[in-house]
Amino acid sequence: MLIIGHRGASHDAPENTLAAFRLAWEQGADGIELDVHLTADGQVVVHHDEDTSRTGDRRLSLRKSTMSELRNVDAGAWMGERWKGERIPTLGDVLGETAREKAVFVEIKCGAEILDPLAEVMMSLGAAMPAVKLVGFDAETMSLAGETLPDLPVFWNVASAQVRTGVEPLIDDSVRRGFNGLGLAYCESLTPAAIRHVHDAGLECFVWCADDPEVARQLDACSVAYLATNRPALIRRALSG
Repeated sequence: MLIIGHRGASHDAPENTLAAFRLAWEQGADGIELDVHLTADGQVVVHHDEDTSRTGDRRLSLRKSTMSELRNVDAGAWMGERWKGERIPTLGDVLGETAREKAVFVEIKCGAEILDPLAEVMMSLGAAMPAVKLVGFDAETMSLAGETLPDLPVFWNVASAQVRTGVEPLIDDSVRRGFNGLGLAYCESLTPAAIRHVHDAGLECFVWCADDPEVARQLDACSVAYLATNRPALIRRALSG
């Protein structure tokens, strides 16, 4: 099972910043997960929320702001003096310093309008592009993502409420749409049998977000392909012991 730093090593560093991603690599992560939106000037920006109020020193709407304006936001001070001055990166910033063999889950947080700019970022990297996988909650957008970027694996994210109602409808819809995998929120309903059904359908399983070492060991025993965690170092130790 590959360990994926959820928004980087976000337990220890400000989420979705270069500092968090670099720390994830230092902590032994096999990959990272990040979130993307589209700015007013068509840039693919790495940020979870629609605005910067929760993790920034000011409130700016991502879709109404240019990347130049967003660069002025301090995205680290909220987590402590050590991180003061961390900036909001573009997707190109992150991918540009990620090794080719590393996995990067790019979660699409907006609509299909981001797909062409996203494709341009991938094209600009060429052979240097790491192992990018696309993930998102909106099934229609993810279907279009598969058409726009056919060389990239597409995962459909589903929340715990959907997992609790049973994975079979999710599997059927994923197979029908041609998705490569399911991104499943961890909950008590995500049993070994449910994971086995996902695998039997030929889909990869990406589980988010578990920071409990015992849960990680259980998922590893079920041959889950990827586990997103805020604490890569903790989970690495648990799986190495």
